Amino acid sequence: MGASAEILLKAKEAGLRIKEVPIRINYDVEKPSTHNPISHGLDVVLSIVKHASMTRPLLFYGVPGGIMLVSAAVFWVWTFQIFATTRQILTNIALLAIGTTLFGLILLSTAVMLWVLVSVVREGR
Repeated sequence: MGASAEILLKAKEAGLRIKEVPIRINYDVEKPSTHNPISHGLDVVLSIVKHASMTRPLLFYGVPGGIMLVSAAVFWVWTFQIFATTRQILTNIALLAIGTTLFGLILLSTAVMLWVLVSVVREGR
């Protein structure tokens, strides 16, 4: 199921026209389906996510990374304000600040690395 979604996305990128053609299928009603609908749906979603992350890595990873860094700055300011007034560090907020900083930096570096890789591959074509 994921392959069909990826084919449609690539056909759209190539500028091809897509037309729906009705067909008739006669399923054997006595045999139940052996495929799990949840795994089929998850396969489609993961194919679309993979395609989006490869075609627009700066948008896909960079925007969430930037949002994480902005929220990290809020947590850092909050931590320092509490420390300045009480001389205590609230570990919960400090850990949130550290975690969101690291996660934001990881997302931003992933965005840049994938963008460079995708650019190099596209230039090689």
